[in-house]
Formats: sequence, C-alpha cells, structure tokens
Amino acid sequence: MYQQIIGTSIYLSSIYEELENSTRSVLSTPEIYNIRRIVMIGSGDSFFAAKAAELSIMKHSKLPVEVRTSLDGGRYHSLLSDRRDIENTLVIALSNSGMTSRTCEAVIMYKKSGANTLAITQNASSLLSKESNNSLILPSSELPIAPNFCSFICSFLALVLFGLRIGEVRMKETMDKTGERRKELLRHIDDLSLVVKKTSLSAQKLAEKFRKIKYFEFVGPGSNIATADYGAAKILEAVGRHATARDLEEWIHLNYFDSSPEEISTILLSPNKSISDSRLQEIYVFMRKIRKNLVVVGGGPLIKLAEDNNGDTLRCEIDICETWSPMLLSAPIALFAAYLSEIEGSFHERANNSLWEDSLDAGTVQKSKIMGLDI
Repeated sequence: MYQQIIGTSIYLSSIYEELENSTRSVLSTPEIYNIRRIVMIGSGDSFFAAKAAELSIMKHSKLPVEVRTSLDGGRYHSLLSDRRDIENTLVIALSNSGMTSRTCEAVIMYKKSGANTLAITQNASSLLSKESNNSLILPSSELPIAPNFCSFICSFLALVLFGLRIGEVRMKETMDKTGERRKELLRHIDDLSLVVKKTSLSAQKLAEKFRKIKYFEFVGPGSNIATADYGAAKILEAVGRHATARDLEEWIHLNYFDSSPEEISTILLSPNKSISDSRLQEIYVFMRKIRKNLVVVGGGPLIKLAEDNNGDTLRCEIDICETWSPMLLSAPIALFAAYLSEIEGSFHERANNSLWEDSLDAGTVQKSKIMGLDI
C-alpha cells in the first residue's frame, strides 16, 4: 500500500500530458455544446472520485452537476427522469475495470432513456467502454493495486481536466486562463509528493496510537466529504474496522450524540483556505470536548488551533483551491490506513480469509445480472 502511495506522484507526472490530451479530444465541440447537465455515476472509489470532482466541474463548466451511485442512477434516476431532460444530459460513468455490473447497467439504462454517455475506465475493451457512446481511457500503472490511491487520484484528475475543457469550449473561461489552471494542476501533482513525505512519519505514529480503536469516522466539508468517504473505505479495506463518513455540519446533528465517544477515532478534514473555516473551528471545540481520539488533517486556522491545544494533526498546508484539495488531503489518510494495515498484519480486503472468498475475483460486483442486456 505504501509503495503505491509514494509512487503515485511520479506516475501521474509522467502521464499528465497524455491524460490532458485525452480530456481535450474525447468529446467533439458540438457534443460539449449540447450538454445542459452532467450526471456522474460510479461505485466505491469511482463514486468518491466523482463526488470529489463535482464542485470543480460545476465551478469551471458552469453546468449543473450531480453524482449518483450506479444503482441509484441506473435503476431509478434514468427511468424516472423526463426524456427531454435526459437527452440534454451527459452521463459520465467511472469504473477502472470497466466491468462493474451496476455501472455498466446504468450506462445501458441511461442510453435507452436518451442520454449521451461517456465511460472513464482503464479497460478499452471492457463492457462499459463498449456500451458507452464515448470512452476516455485512463493510462494503467504498474504500481501495486492496494489501496487504489493512484486510480482514485487519476480519476479525479481526469474529471477536473474534463471540467476545464468544457468551460473552455463553452467560453466560460478563456483559453489562457484554462491553460494556467492546467499548469497549476500539474504543479499540485508535485505537491502530492511533498505531502506524502511530510505526513508519512506522523501517519505511522498515529496508526500505532490508534491501533486498538474499533470505530473510525471521517468528517469533512464541501468536496472533502468525498475524501471522508475515501478514508472510511480505506480503513474498511485495510483492516476491516467499522468506518463511516459524515458531512461536517451533519456530524454535529448526528454523530455528536454517540453514547460511546471513547471508542471512536475522529478524523477531521480541514482544507486550506476553506469556505467553512469558521464552522470547522466551532465544531472542533465540540469534538475535542467529547472525543479522546481526534485528528485534524489539512491546514488553515484549525491546524493552529489544534496544535496550540496539543491535538493530533496531519499537517497538509499547501496553497491549493478547496475544490481541488481532495487530491492532497486523501494522501495522509491513505498512509494512515496503510500503516494500520502493516501494524495489524492485515490482508487488503480480507484476501486471506475464506469468509470473503466470493470477492477475490471481483465476483460480488462484476458477475451480477445486468438489466437490459442479453449476454
């Protein structure tokens, strides 16, 4: 897991130009002009990557964007929406393997309802690519698979670049401004390497400190609810501990009232220059009062508040816009999960336990019957 995380920045730098070119050419200018709404679908890390990129795409394309799980999108939303609305919708379906049953099914259902569909996958010969109107093929890496950090960031980057392309074509931003943003995004790939180096030792120490914790909760605002989702998923995959994700404001409405706070480890995501800085500080005070095991990941005023009160932190204070911050804040979380797995001697996704043998060949997600397809 650690080797994939530290190798991700170098790999992404090497394929960035290829990825950028793909996002420029995957849809024609008329296809981009026809878009009135974007719906993104996926499962697991693909869903989290889409959710992480949602606000960035909205910001740069100036189009309404929504993110749905593949099941919700295919079996419900595609069937309940008005056809006139669907015909002006671009559905972006994400799956690295391109063989996830629910995601392939959703593309089929949306196409039948009249939507234009775009697959984002590493597998050009996959069912998802075959069933979609267009495909953006992500470069595959030779890095270790677990914890799917590289693929998560790569999918996020592809979506952000695609959002920039839509805004450029639809003249929501100038070509020069879009070019500057692409260069900025490339610089942040180098920042990713810096974040990994700066937080690695702290993440290892926290993993040792929290090794006995049974329950984890990840909390974040804005785009970083997706980072929280990603973090919870990594804990589940790495060590099989119960882990949840919660929006910052929803935490104070719900998780705040948990009757066993001493059994929970809370990881609070604090993007640098966040719109939610004031609320992050307010809720941190409430968290600190009832949570023994509390970590702040990120930057901004909250990091200083936490450190001034001898709180645990994973400092990740890089000057990056909040909508792009998931690509950096997810790194310390992935490191934490990797070290926790190493300390516990765990196998990723219970690979050594026959109880989970059904998932070893991805059969639990790739062999399910697909509605609307005779195969």
